[in-house]
Amino acid sequence: RCSSLKSISNMFSLSNVTDIRDFFLWKFSSLEFIDLSCFANVKVIRNNFLPQCSSLKSISSMSALSNVTSIDEHTLGQCSSLESVDFSCFSKLTTIPSYFLTQ
Repeated sequence: RCSSLKSISNMFSLSNVTDIRDFFLWKFSSLEFIDLSCFANVKVIRNNFLPQCSSLKSISSMSALSNVTSIDEHTLGQCSSLESVDFSCFSKLTTIPSYFLTQ
């Protein structure tokens, strides 16, 4: 784990990613900010997307996730410091998974 990492941005080398697999950035307990603008091609978010990031306050460029059609369980689970999240990007979702935004 990268327990001291506070911010992630400019991940443009990941712009071809279409599927984010299980446990993406799991337990990055010091992470406060992440910019998701590089994920414009993502269609599927698997189990445990940003789980247990207890210091996460801000997620930038959620709009980049507008192609996502499926989200699995535990997405943003136990992110107790999140101040706001704009879900308008998920207009293609047909199901909200179990344990979505849980504490």
